[in-house]
Amino acid sequence: MLNLQSKLCKLVFAALVFSMVAFGVLAPAMAMAKEAKAEGSTVDVSAEKASGEKNAADKAGTVVSTGTKSLTIDFFRSGKKAEVAGRKVTIWKISDGLRPEDSGLKDAKSFQDVARLLEGKSEKELNASYSSHKSYDTDAEGKLSLTLERGLYYLRVAEKQGATTIFPFVFVANPGDSNGVIYPKGAEPTSSGVELTKISTDRVPLPGAVFQLFFLDKNNRIPVKNPSGGADFVTDAVGKIVIKDLAPGKYVFVETKAPAGYRIKHPEVPFEITDKKVKKLTVENYKDKEGGKTFKKVSSADNKPLSGAQFLVTKKTEKGYMRMKKNGKDMVLTSGANGTFVANGLPDGDYYLWEIKAPAGYASLSGSVKFTVSADSLKKELIIKNTPQTTPPGKTPPGKTPPGKTTPPGTSTPPGRTTPPYDDKHVNIPKTGDVQLLMMSVSGLLSGLLGVKILKDNE
Repeated sequence: MLNLQSKLCKLVFAALVFSMVAFGVLAPAMAMAKEAKAEGSTVDVSAEKASGEKNAADKAGTVVSTGTKSLTIDFFRSGKKAEVAGRKVTIWKISDGLRPEDSGLKDAKSFQDVARLLEGKSEKELNASYSSHKSYDTDAEGKLSLTLERGLYYLRVAEKQGATTIFPFVFVANPGDSNGVIYPKGAEPTSSGVELTKISTDRVPLPGAVFQLFFLDKNNRIPVKNPSGGADFVTDAVGKIVIKDLAPGKYVFVETKAPAGYRIKHPEVPFEITDKKVKKLTVENYKDKEGGKTFKKVSSADNKPLSGAQFLVTKKTEKGYMRMKKNGKDMVLTSGANGTFVANGLPDGDYYLWEIKAPAGYASLSGSVKFTVSADSLKKELIIKNTPQTTPPGKTPPGKTPPGKTTPPGTSTPPGRTTPPYDDKHVNIPKTGDVQLLMMSVSGLLSGLLGVKILKDNE
C-alpha cells in the first residue's frame, strides 16, 4: 500500500514538473505570436490610409510624388465654342517659384504686372528668355488638358480672325492646390481704359516717352491727372502706358518728350473711349536724324484724291539717282483711297520721287518730285497733281517728253530719256542673256581681228 502511494506521489510530481516546463516554453511563444499579429494589423491600416490619401490627392488633381500638377484650361467661357476650338496656345515657364517676385522682372508685384511686362515681348524674344516652352491646340470644346511641373507660367493665345480675343495671362501650377480648372478672361474688360504702346519705326518698344492726356469737352481740353496727381504719363520698361477707368468720351495724348535717341513723329494721338472697352494705341518714334514726309496725290482738274499711284524713292548722288531700300527691297510708295502716302524712316536730307505707275485715267509725271526730310518735315503735306489723260495709252504726244530725264524701271523708256536710277550697289548687273550676247560680240570681234591679221600676213 505504501509502495502504491509512493508511486502515485511520484507520478503527480512528474506531471506537475512537465506542466511547469511546458508552460514556461509555450507562454512566451504565444505572447510573441500575439504581438506579431498586432504589429501586422497596424501596417495594414497604415497602408490603407496612405492609399486613401493618394486617391484623394489624385482626385484633387495633385500628383504628390512627382511634383506636377494636372490642369484643365477652359476657354469656352471666353467665347463661343467655334471661336475657342482649335486655337494655338503657347505656354512659357517663367520660374520654379509661385510668386510674382519670383519672375525676376523689375517692378512685378502682382501677376497682372508680370503679364503686362511680358506682353510687350515678341514670341521670339520669349523663346530666347525662357527655354521651357511649348505650343498646344485647344480641343473641339475649347479646352486644354495638360500636366505641368511646379512653377509660374505665362500663356498667350494666337489671334484668329473673326474670333474672340483672349488676353495673355499668368498662372501657377501648384501641386498642393486642389483647384484643377482655369477659366481665362475673354476680350470683355471689367472697365474702360486705354493702353498706349510706344515703339520705334523698326518695332522696338521704347520706355521713357512722356505724354500728357486731355479729355476733349467741345473746344476745351481738360487735363487728366496721373495716379500721383501730376500731369505726365511715362512709358514703362516695355513701352506701355495703361490707364484704367476712363469715362466715355473723346481724348487726346500729347507727346511732350521723346525717349533719348529718338524724335517725336506724331505729337498728338486722338482716340475715343466707349463703355467697357480698352482702346489700344501704337505710337511710333523716329530715331534721331531720321524722319518722314506725307504726300497727297490729287487730280489737277478738280483736286479729287487719286489712289493707286506708285512712286519709287531715290536719293541723288554723284553717280545719279540711287534707289532707297526698305527690308532689302526698293522703297515703293502707293497712294491710298484718300490719295495720301507717307515716306517713313529716312535719314535727314533731300530725296526724289519717281512715278512708276500713274492713277487710272491719268498721265504719268514727266519728271521727279523733290522733297526734304527733317525734324518737322512730317507736319506739312506735299501735294502732287496728275493731269487727266487725253492721249491713248502707249502713245506719246510730240514735244511732250522732256529730254534728259531719268525713268525708273517698271515703265517703258520714252525717246529722249536716259537709263533708270541705279540700285544701292551703284552698279547695274547684266542679265544672263546680256552676258551671253556680250561674250558672242567679243568673240566675233576677236575673230575678225585675227582674220585681218592672217590676210595681211599672207600678203
